[in-house]
Amino acid sequence: MRDSDGSRPGLQPERTTLAWDRTALAFIVAGALLSRAAAVPYPHLRHAPGLAALAFGGLVVALTARRASRASRARRAASRPDCVASPRLVLWVAVVTVQVSLGAFYEVLS
Repeated sequence: MRDSDGSRPGLQPERTTLAWDRTALAFIVAGALLSRAAAVPYPHLRHAPGLAALAFGGLVVALTARRASRASRARRAASRPDCVASPRLVLWVAVVTVQVSLGAFYEVLS
């Protein structure tokens, strides 16, 4: 049986987890690029923006894996599965995305 979009309904948590993993990978790549090419005026803080984005990407991977395992256990126990996407995590990802985007914009202009 398939949903109206042609996908299988039991794979929704897995697709959500993969989307969060792609988001975390984007933060890790952006962090690596920022730490390599940062033009921060203070030399001892040169790598700080990139390392912060790298750490946040790792945190997103860890939190998503934990929530996905909880959702998987709930599905196996035939109870209502917990959503993989946390509203608090969504807010933090939005805030950090804006910060990393502004940092990258600053790098392009300098």
